[in-house]
Amino acid sequence: MNQTMEIIQSEFAQASFETFEMVLISMIAAAIFGTILGLVLHLASNPIFYKNKVVNGIAGTIINVIRSLPFIILIIVLQPLARLVVTGNCSDRILCKTGRRCFQ
Repeated sequence: MNQTMEIIQSEFAQASFETFEMVLISMIAAAIFGTILGLVLHLASNPIFYKNKVVNGIAGTIINVIRSLPFIILIIVLQPLARLVVTGNCSDRILCKTGRRCFQ
């Protein structure tokens, strides 16, 4: 226990700083690229500035793909839980009306 506490005390500050640094860099990059992409999308869709259907379509597609990534990651993370629920690999044996095990 003491050895674990010594490791935590010696490396916690460095790990916290590295985590903060990664999050800060990601936030800055997302703010810059998001602002540029949002500005391009707005300018390409507004007839007052520079209406361009091709640029608007490309920017809209990029935004829609990026917006769907968190949901795709969630599906991948929850796949083992869904497989457990659907296949029914639990300790108890569930019998169907036909006498076979359900969820094989």
